[in-house]
Amino acid sequence: MQMAVRMHLTYLVLSLHRANGATIPQLMPALLSYTDQITAAHDVIGKQEMMKRGVNDSIFVRWYGIGKLLENLKDWENTPGDVEGIFQKAILPQLRKDKDPRIIGYWDARIQREANDAKGRNRTFDAEQFDQVLKPNLLWSRAQEFLAIGQRNRAINEMFAIIKAYPAHPNSAGWIDNLVKLVSPPE
Repeated sequence: MQMAVRMHLTYLVLSLHRANGATIPQLMPALLSYTDQITAAHDVIGKQEMMKRGVNDSIFVRWYGIGKLLENLKDWENTPGDVEGIFQKAILPQLRKDKDPRIIGYWDARIQREANDAKGRNRTFDAEQFDQVLKPNLLWSRAQEFLAIGQRNRAINEMFAIIKAYPAHPNSAGWIDNLVKLVSPPE
């Protein structure tokens, strides 16, 4: 519980910095460190209610009467325990904008987390569902990030490898269309 309170307060401070005009690039080192800590301690603090509630709904925000400061946050995850939300709303858009190759590391780590979760449930169905459906989708998203950071040829190679490895995937027709458009000369 103490760790959850500490992490909740850490994210509240980051949220207050953002509300006071700090930019995502300024907050990036702290956000990356925070998400690393949350990911590493997920088994310990992931079930704590404090990590599932939005910072606006925090006892600390009510106690100090600072709810108005946090009302107008845009492009910011409100829930301190939602690592994926933090990445999707703040970190990934900035990494794409900066053409930062660390974005690929995010996808590698996410694929590994999802694989561990699926295998950790000890149900054959979950593991098969991950291997046949979710993993190819995550790999496709990862391949698209190569485009975002300016590595077109690598993106094309990765996309082709995914289509080749998972021809029966429900999204394979759409993937093929995307790849054909990507390699076709402009009209």
